[in-house]
Amino acid sequence: MAGSGNYPSSPSTSYLAGEFLTTGLLIASGVTWLAAGSAANGWVAAGLGMLLYTMIVSPRYFLTRRELPAVGMFGVLAVLTVTALA
Repeated sequence: MAGSGNYPSSPSTSYLAGEFLTTGLLIASGVTWLAAGSAANGWVAAGLGMLLYTMIVSPRYFLTRRELPAVGMFGVLAVLTVTALA
């Protein structure tokens, strides 16, 4: 199904696992950064990198459905993520 442009009506288990892993790392690294400061920068960068990957991959689904406002939202969030990584 990869590259075909067809998407199942419900997300796959691997997709959901990736989303939950990204969420967990972002929350854990944010809490660690608040508690330990710059000592958590590596974890924060890893979480933001995973988020950036999601921001790049996810719009394809919405493009196939012609939902341009959602694609624009992902674009804005990708810019904000890159800004946070800089």
